Amino acid sequence: MDVQTVSTSFLTNNYQLRSRDFDGCLVDVSDTMRPEHNDQKIMWTSASLVSFLLMYNINEHTEDELRDLLSKNCNTTYGDIPPLTALAWQSRNPLHADRILRMARMLIENGAEPTFVSRISCRSLYTIPDAISLAVFARCVPLLRNLLMYWWPSPVYVLDSVIGRKVEYFKFLFPMLIEFGLPHGKRICSVIETFIENVIQMKLYQENDEGTWQGFLKQMRRKPSSLKQLSRIALRSSIGCSSSSGQELFQKIESLRNRLPPTLHNYVSLRERDEKSGSYNQTT
Repeated sequence: MDVQTVSTSFLTNNYQLRSRDFDGCLVDVSDTMRPEHNDQKIMWTSASLVSFLLMYNINEHTEDELRDLLSKNCNTTYGDIPPLTALAWQSRNPLHADRILRMARMLIENGAEPTFVSRISCRSLYTIPDAISLAVFARCVPLLRNLLMYWWPSPVYVLDSVIGRKVEYFKFLFPMLIEFGLPHGKRICSVIETFIENVIQMKLYQENDEGTWQGFLKQMRRKPSSLKQLSRIALRSSIGCSSSSGQELFQKIESLRNRLPPTLHNYVSLRERDEKSGSYNQTT
């Protein structure tokens, strides 16, 4: 019996996972075009051996164990929780920052889909992928930036999500995501500005934090995206609309490597310099 069959049989017979195992794990279900899905929850009932490995506490041995499973072509498609989604949930632990990022890249190199969405009822192309939503929930900046490379919409669309519309998370995300530029003329720009206005008017911010939110509003109104940012948004959108997955989007952008200067190619692919990646599990 091969490794794929063993792993599937093992989980099927002994480790059926119930929703109670994930109490408190709310995966974003917002949909820019269909907001009625906002309260939908995800029910995970089974997982592959790779996902099972990543679902619980990450330790110093997990990376080697994952590498061993992947080297044996262990089935990563069985079950309804993809390995990358399971790993993103574990990114809450700041003690394994570098290890989490290395394992995420390992999974992606082995075909994991960074833009997987488990809600079949959501039809919008702007629905936030599971792994990105969980990385935001964990405030894991390095993993979030890495995953955004595979998602074609402008990163500011993350702000129009269940978790992005929470005041504390919006404050955490806005300074980072605004660096990627705004797709002027799109609905998302008015949504973000209106949200900031409402926070200020209703005084939903923390004490002595009004200046921060006034700064956000000023930035929305008086600091338009640069031509360079708008060009990147347009190029990624054009490529993304003709791509069936995040992996395909990334490969198409990689194919431009020999046609663009290295700095410009890194800019288009959203590869950021290390000093811009931010600290792990930021709280402010």
